Amino acid sequence: MPTLVSLSPLLALLGLSLSVLTPSTQPAAPAPQPAQGPGHPTAAGTPPPGALNLTYMRRASYTVASSSRLRQFANLGGWADSGNRPRLVGAAEAGPRTLRVTVDAAASTSGGPASHRLRIINGSTDTVLFGAQDSQLSLNLQALDRQGQWQDIEYVPRSWCGNSYHTVFLAPDQYWQLTAPVYTGEFATKLRAKLLRQDPQNPGNTLAVYSNEFEGRVNPGQFGRKEGHAPQDIMDPYNE
Repeated sequence: MPTLVSLSPLLALLGLSLSVLTPSTQPAAPAPQPAQGPGHPTAAGTPPPGALNLTYMRRASYTVASSSRLRQFANLGGWADSGNRPRLVGAAEAGPRTLRVTVDAAASTSGGPASHRLRIINGSTDTVLFGAQDSQLSLNLQALDRQGQWQDIEYVPRSWCGNSYHTVFLAPDQYWQLTAPVYTGEFATKLRAKLLRQDPQNPGNTLAVYSNEFEGRVNPGQFGRKEGHAPQDIMDPYNE
């Protein structure tokens, strides 16, 4: 009967161990995970109720009105006056003495579809003027694309009727409260709001004011094709 010879002494002379001949029982190294962060895919969580999963750029609609005391200095509010009057700044809105836009990062689902609370706060000592169309501000949301560039995901439609255009005013220590939709989509990124105000040094020009950045999700299609709009009748001056 053949004699069994131990391989251990021979392997020791060669500076090896029996483990080199034994299949590894260690678990395989995990596969590399895709990069996460702005502009990169992440595991999709459950979107809040009413979150918009769109493949196009949405029409923005953020309407406001001047206070009753200041309305006498502006043109009429076009064909669509707003009842969204300014509120007095309180402790929750206190901050730097400047015009600023704030967006709550946390989504609210109370009273309807998921939304972000958006506030335009005039902490300055001067009344701020804004160009408006039928009480709609030049206000829209933007997001970082996969190349890390800020791009619009909402657009402000333009009216062909001159009667749509007027001015709205926000006095010192007043603010407007609005709601912005919550978006969901295939990749995580950062979002912000962009607001245009009248340049106090050159009323023919506008200045951009940006909100704080907040986390969100979008689809690539939101950077491209506009939602579009078909006029309902002759009194509807919008065709985009």
